[in-house]
Amino acid sequence: MVYDPNTKLVLVANAGSNSLTYLNVDPTNIFKPVHVEGIVVTAGGVPNAQAPLNSTTGASDGGPISCNPANPTGLTTCMPQGALIGAPSATLQVFGAGFAKGAQVRLDGNSSGITTAYVSPAQLTATVPATYLTLPHDFALDVAVGNNISNATDFYAVGATDLTPICAAAKPEAVAIDPVRNVGVVTLNGCTTGMIAIVNLDYQGLHSYGKPYGQVLATANVGNLPLGVDVIPRLGYAVVANNKDGTASIINISNPLSPQVLSFTSGTTTSSSVAVGISPSGVTIDQDHAYALIANTGASTVSLIDLTALIATPVGTPVSVPIAVDSQPFAIAVDPNRAIAVVTALQQVTLGTISGVLDVITLTGTPAKSTSATINSLSSAPTGIVYDPAPNPALFYATSPQLNSIYTFDPDTGSTQSVRVGVNPFSIAYNYQTGTLLSVNAASTGNSISVIDSQTQSTQATVGIGSQAQFAAAMDNVYGTAVMADQNNNRVLFVPMPK
Repeated sequence: MVYDPNTKLVLVANAGSNSLTYLNVDPTNIFKPVHVEGIVVTAGGVPNAQAPLNSTTGASDGGPISCNPANPTGLTTCMPQGALIGAPSATLQVFGAGFAKGAQVRLDGNSSGITTAYVSPAQLTATVPATYLTLPHDFALDVAVGNNISNATDFYAVGATDLTPICAAAKPEAVAIDPVRNVGVVTLNGCTTGMIAIVNLDYQGLHSYGKPYGQVLATANVGNLPLGVDVIPRLGYAVVANNKDGTASIINISNPLSPQVLSFTSGTTTSSSVAVGISPSGVTIDQDHAYALIANTGASTVSLIDLTALIATPVGTPVSVPIAVDSQPFAIAVDPNRAIAVVTALQQVTLGTISGVLDVITLTGTPAKSTSATINSLSSAPTGIVYDPAPNPALFYATSPQLNSIYTFDPDTGSTQSVRVGVNPFSIAYNYQTGTLLSVNAASTGNSISVIDSQTQSTQATVGIGSQAQFAAAMDNVYGTAVMADQNNNRVLFVPMPK
């Protein structure tokens, strides 16, 4: 089936009768006379390829990537509907119907500074000046022809920060956001020593950091192979899981321009980390109890670190307490109202048969795995997980890469449902203020994210940019922007969410 917006005819191929049928879908002319079908950015675009990583050096093989609309293949592909923040301008091809000379492309209803050239009734060329490309933003692009206004489509201004000045193979892995200080904390596991980078998310310049939005404010050394990270803004700390060391680093980020890794002395021994389990991966912090929870993928445990020791008088030394869970725990999310944490893991059902598990940990009294609330019948392994306080009852969402879907989990009943998204969704982020879920689809090309409406549990948009990191994204709920660790290209992306 094919539709021609100029004639408003649908042409249908009938395989059973070897015939074609056409149908006028607007016989009474109620459709808008001007229609935008889609856009393609042809200059000032966002490179979106995923350069493969060298298994030895961790550097991108064949990189760096670029955006070449004239030959968008290999490492020169472009995000179709996005322009790069900081570009001198962006050129768009706008396709649709009903265009005429004098047509004007508009962004959020504004045509100031935008040059529009008429090509045909079905095509326009527009040049967007740099004044529109200063911060991440999802513009509503439409076309005005006289008094006739078209439908709107999304045009994204996307930020990208190069991390190679820190080290050649930075390999950003995870992101956590501090909405009080308006910064993001990014783990880097490709440098000679493990590091974090703090990036500026201050849209309005409230903190006077002295650097533009998206730029690196400071770095700090942590343990070897840092993976997951989370923050507790009210205390001003970040916690990082050092996968190779079996430790966690605690960093004071009260001043994002000068982060300080905490050291602890026990007897005659001083250490800059807290011992946890084998191969720690995911990290989350219970904001109410100030518990840092670290999933020890190699030890079938979750380590709990009580951060209130850092604000006690006198200041104490935080220690980790292991909580037994199922095999290969990976990611964790906390429900502060139920006072529980949910962990993605695996369980061997029979010899050669493994099922996915969502382990529930109670955080009141002595924290422990709940045998009644845990569900162990998932048909595939869950990976990323987030908590949604909005519905009643509140839910958890967990990605299922093998099923190309997201599970919804109600710990009260143990019930699950699934929502289809992109191919191989691995990471997940959530904006509780808008009900927007983001899945990062780490297929072989790693070049898409899915945007899901949690209220209708339906995919609203698929955007042509992505990542292959394990904990790739976090949501800036203040400004509605996804901050993504693009590991293969050693950069941090700032992607506005569709309205």
